[in-house]
Amino acid sequence: MHNSILKIVVTAIFPFIILYGFYIQFFGEISPGGGFQAGAIFASAIIAYDIIFDSEHKEIDWSILYKFAISGVTLYLLVGFVAILFG
Repeated sequence: MHNSILKIVVTAIFPFIILYGFYIQFFGEISPGGGFQAGAIFASAIIAYDIIFDSEHKEIDWSILYKFAISGVTLYLLVGFVAILFG
C-alpha cells in the first residue's frame, strides 16, 4: 500500500492508541476494561501499523514459541498455587 496519507495518520495516532491501551490496562478496576480489552487495543494498533507499513513477516522459530507457551502456563499455575497457599 503506497498511500502516504494513511502512513502519516497511522504514524500520528499509533502512540495515542498504545497510551490508551495502557490506560485501559492500569485503570480497568475503576472503569470498564482490563486485560482483554487492553490487549485488543494493543493488537489493533500493531496490526494497523503492520498493514500500512508492509512489515516483512519472518518464519517463527517454533522452539522459542513452545518455550513462551510453557512459560506462560507455568506462570499461570504458579500464581494460582501461591494464591491458594496464602489464602
